[in-house]
Amino acid sequence: MQPQPTTLGARQTTRPPRPSLLSRAWFVLPAVLIVIGTAAIAASSISYDVLAVRVRAVSLSGQAAFFNASFFHAIQFRLRVIGIANLLLALIALPLRKIIRRMIDRVQSDLPLLLSDLKAAVTSTSIIDKLGLLVLLLIAFWLRFKLLFSPMRSDEAYSFIEYASHPFYVALSFYNSPNNHLFHTFLMRCVYLIFGNHPWALRLPAFVFGLALVPAAYLASRCLYKTSSGLLAAGLVAASSPLIDYSTNARGYIILCLITLLSICVAAHALRTRNWASWFLLAILAALGFYTNPIMLYPFGGIALWIVLESLCSAAPARFAAIAGLCFASILGAILTLELYSPVFAVSGPSAITANTWVKPARWAAFLRDLPPSFAPTWKQWNTDMPHILTWILVAGFIAALIFHRRYGRQRVALPVAMVAGSLALILLQRVVFFERLWLFALPIYFVVASAGIALAFEPLRARSAYMAAVAAIAIALAMGLTGLRSQSVYRNNEGRGFEQLALYLKSELKPGDSVIAVMGCEAAAQYYFQMHHVPLSYLNAPGGNRVLMVVIPFAVNESNMQMMLAYAKRTDLDPKSARLVNTFDSLQLYEMARQ
Repeated sequence: MQPQPTTLGARQTTRPPRPSLLSRAWFVLPAVLIVIGTAAIAASSISYDVLAVRVRAVSLSGQAAFFNASFFHAIQFRLRVIGIANLLLALIALPLRKIIRRMIDRVQSDLPLLLSDLKAAVTSTSIIDKLGLLVLLLIAFWLRFKLLFSPMRSDEAYSFIEYASHPFYVALSFYNSPNNHLFHTFLMRCVYLIFGNHPWALRLPAFVFGLALVPAAYLASRCLYKTSSGLLAAGLVAASSPLIDYSTNARGYIILCLITLLSICVAAHALRTRNWASWFLLAILAALGFYTNPIMLYPFGGIALWIVLESLCSAAPARFAAIAGLCFASILGAILTLELYSPVFAVSGPSAITANTWVKPARWAAFLRDLPPSFAPTWKQWNTDMPHILTWILVAGFIAALIFHRRYGRQRVALPVAMVAGSLALILLQRVVFFERLWLFALPIYFVVASAGIALAFEPLRARSAYMAAVAAIAIALAMGLTGLRSQSVYRNNEGRGFEQLALYLKSELKPGDSVIAVMGCEAAAQYYFQMHHVPLSYLNAPGGNRVLMVVIPFAVNESNMQMMLAYAKRTDLDPKSARLVNTFDSLQLYEMARQ
């Protein structure tokens, strides 16, 4: 999106708002809130017996032991609170109808300008860039497609079994762990209903979002920098092993990457043009990001800080317009997020989001001890399958982009500065050490910034810079992609290898009274393939057993780890020294255990 700031600014500051048909229908907003509030209160009147039958019907065991009178009354209370809150919000909207109508008018009148700018960005893209982007998309497709059919990982299997395989009202309300990336769960449920239970089908949402990340990186480069760096960023995104991995992983992390890049593009456009349709779109993206994973707090917080810092460097009219737009986007995004999460708040409770095991603040001493070393695996992940020389070139490019930002950046404030400052402030407030995958949203931003610095080398040859950047982007993508194919790092990191062969083997081997122990990362994948190949789940982690088989991964085969796994499975009756190898299936080994 490459608008003409002066022209658009003049059009928007002099154009008087015109009442629209849409603004006259402002009452739809409070009407929707009243419907949601009334529905929540009505749902709270459903009897315990009726709800218990429904819960047990969708439970794998048919027991649903967690559902008792106390749990039921807690749901009733939360539903009534949500209902009353929505009704109060509808009442508040009534005296604010003039403001709501004015905002609707501004969004509607600015929408054609946003679409016009998007069209102008597409038409102004050179033929070299268009062809280069097409080639990079084909490379991205080539590097990802085969991995769609790889074995299901444990987290993917868990997300499907626990959430997406159930009706929407269960999948989007039951939040027993942060594994439930709600927006992704919704999309996974949709493709499951259309295509059935196949690994490639369940991964389609992540696959599509992963491919879309390639042009999004190009667009973000154009929005942030004046250099010919768009194709370089797109090439790095197309061939990055961690991004390939999560583009073929049925989780929500790659969705968050795309939403983050699009939010940056939309925010940059809103800052340049004061376009209220852009601020509205930013609110929608923020809500979808939070709905995917609450870690969206970090990218959105960084973008918000960037907007604030950029506005402070602007003249008063632009400053007030940016702050007003950010407030509008933040408030609307917060309302939409709360509405989307309301089923979770009702059934699982707010503490499932805000106070689960993974987000509880650590003690300061432990936090300060563990935080610095936690960035090492993140950096290692980012540079997987990347030649060392390219790693250092990207570091140099990132530094160069920061040094020469005032000359080549389109904004006064460098985005990475705000993102790092915002993330650092939030992580100190939260005192949580994250897994490396939770920082994945920052990897495409790093590629965009580093590519801008690398592209400075082409600037002296401006007449041929676009051509050289296209050749370099394709060459880098092919080199990185071939390195990844040779190492097979994405496939080797898949802990689900061998589970399907295991299920097929056990289907003919298991006899009544046998038990198969699968714990500590093995249970979800085993359960997925047991279900797929119609192996009775009653064998899985069954107590007792005439013959007891235990599934382990090879690196865990020692007496100490065997003992730990047996303790986790609550099978202290078994002797870890008695383990006898029965069979091997790719990354798995199957042992027969004897009693003490």
